[in-house]
Amino acid sequence: MATEKPYPGRAQVVETPDEIVITIPARRKWYLILFLTAWLGAWLLGEVFALGTVLGGYHGSGGEFVSLFLLVWLTIWTVGGVHVIRRLVWMLAGREIISISQTEFRIHRQGQLFSNPKVYDVKEVKRLLVNSTGGIHPFFREFHSSGFWNMGNNGMLKFDYGLKTVHLAGGIDEAEARHLLERIEAKKLLRE
Repeated sequence: MATEKPYPGRAQVVETPDEIVITIPARRKWYLILFLTAWLGAWLLGEVFALGTVLGGYHGSGGEFVSLFLLVWLTIWTVGGVHVIRRLVWMLAGREIISISQTEFRIHRQGQLFSNPKVYDVKEVKRLLVNSTGGIHPFFREFHSSGFWNMGNNGMLKFDYGLKTVHLAGGIDEAEARHLLERIEAKKLLRE
């Protein structure tokens, strides 16, 4: 019987004398990618049909009500489609880049459409720690930590910034989060 090899982790860490940069690729859930791609095909058909009906004007009975209903439906349908496209792009090309220097703590979710880097004053970052999952089953933990809706915003590390808790490092396991926390603490860039 072969012995299981230790898991190497997903994060890539680059350290310079003044900074630590952690890059974590988004999890590629192929079953979800395939499902969402097929869903987008059906979504596109619905989008084209509804758009054609709204722009062409519906001339049956209750035409104004039907047009108004389709306009509202089309708006909601479009928002849903944009979210699915955003999720697919994240799963295929996304990566979270965390950089900590003596002056700033930066979190950039590269490949996440409509997202800007978040920059925090490193002096105000308090209590950086592992985001314990509290015994959640790994399937649900994965869904929660980098699930469909939250785009990886509930990561395995967290810190307090003023009266808000900031989550980062989505898509990694708790053991890797502890390892990253040890490396960050060893750089002594944070006050706590």
